[in-house]
Amino acid sequence: TVNKAKGRGFLVREFALKKNVTRTSTRSCPAGMVRRGKLSYTVQEFPADHKSPKWKDRALVDVKMTPKGNNAGSVRMTLKRAKSPTVVQFQLRCGKR
Repeated sequence: TVNKAKGRGFLVREFALKKNVTRTSTRSCPAGMVRRGKLSYTVQEFPADHKSPKWKDRALVDVKMTPKGNNAGSVRMTLKRAKSPTVVQFQLRCGKR
């Protein structure tokens, strides 16, 4: 979402991961905006019984985030261990210069 009137933007992208497959992505803020705050991510799991997984069954995701210049960021994700389908959401906040 981008709100030009308030000068803020929030870019989100979700990645469905497969085991031992590395996904990479670079996101950049719209023209006239720069990156604000840190890059962040959220790991979401979807077990078949719709309950929270036991601690030993949690997904293990290796995430490396790299700022690129002053208006972009890059993320690299690898799913190391998972018992259920796993999605990683990558978030990038933007603001006026």
